[in-house]
Amino acid sequence: SRSILGSPDNKVTFSVLDLTTGNYESICEIPNVELNACGINPSTDEIYCMTRDTPRQLVRIKCDLDSFTLGDTAVTGQVCYLGPLDGPDFNAGNFDPNTGDYYVKESGGIIRKIDFISLVTFTGYESAAVAEAVDQVKPVTTTVVSDTDLNPLADFNIAKFSAPGIFGGAEDTYLVGCNGNKVILQSLTTPANFIRITMTDFGAVPAGQSGATWLFAGDTTNPDIYCAYNNGANGVIQVN
Repeated sequence: SRSILGSPDNKVTFSVLDLTTGNYESICEIPNVELNACGINPSTDEIYCMTRDTPRQLVRIKCDLDSFTLGDTAVTGQVCYLGPLDGPDFNAGNFDPNTGDYYVKESGGIIRKIDFISLVTFTGYESAAVAEAVDQVKPVTTTVVSDTDLNPLADFNIAKFSAPGIFGGAEDTYLVGCNGNKVILQSLTTPANFIRITMTDFGAVPAGQSGATWLFAGDTTNPDIYCAYNNGANGVIQVN
């Protein structure tokens, strides 16, 4: 299995992670841009991110991998600007695998949603200025929940499941992330349903931020959710 990751720098590099060996291999690079809050649309396999420019813009990534083979030099990708969002920064984002909606976290713990239909019909522009003038993203962006308790999350995933003993055990769609030794669950349908769960029964207690949260082989009853920590000590922890 492999996962695609992006990392902000003076250029953005998208890599595949071989979960068997733990090795990364670069597949696509985009120079002179900084991105954050990247996620892969599960319906189209397209990558969407937020820029670190002012104003922050939603972008769609184009990497021509039709003739790419692992081991080749990374291809040079392009950014298609879709339009700005209001807010000082957006440092985490991901997709609901069931609906294709994109959720992004603004500083302060504000979770915003852009629906799937809007995402796939947005016009992409080579110019950030043109996309800003068209302003097609803000009118269809909604605020789902606003809670400062979500602010520490450096990444999150969206999963639909039932959790015995939590909020009556009913199936719901949750934002899931990790920070320190806590797993954070936030309902996306009932904003009041928020809980921190303490991790137990393993060696070193996780510390600091989890910079990547992955969902693998998930279904509505038992999704596989993993939190990868930035501290170089705790590695990747399965939290479900």
